[in-house]
Amino acid sequence: LVTGAIGLLCGLVLPALLVLMAFTVILIPVTIIGLIFMGLLLVYGWVGAGSVVGNWLKIRMHKEPSLKQTTFWGTLIFILALQILGFVPLIGPTLALVATLISTGAVLITRFGLYTFVPAIDPELPEVEI
Repeated sequence: LVTGAIGLLCGLVLPALLVLMAFTVILIPVTIIGLIFMGLLLVYGWVGAGSVVGNWLKIRMHKEPSLKQTTFWGTLIFILALQILGFVPLIGPTLALVATLISTGAVLITRFGLYTFVPAIDPELPEVEI
């Protein structure tokens, strides 16, 4: 929920900010750098989601492939699943957008994977075992 909210906020604010910066002649190079950053953010989010899919596949296959192989195959399956879901008229693009927003939010909230996100804990809530 948190990563989806962060991804939605980034998806709404970043393009509007880049368009406003492009109106000034001086900030056009910064806009280009921002577009490159936004593209890298999306790709890194898809690779992160693909890594999760690859780890899920590794558990299901009961094999020990390398991290590169699991990430590659997981990302390939994730992107193909998003493309196939795109053919479903209303649900497909919506699910693809939600998956992209969640993966983008996860990249931002972990600062490109450099930090682990630890959610705040409410002391009044009962503990749940994972």
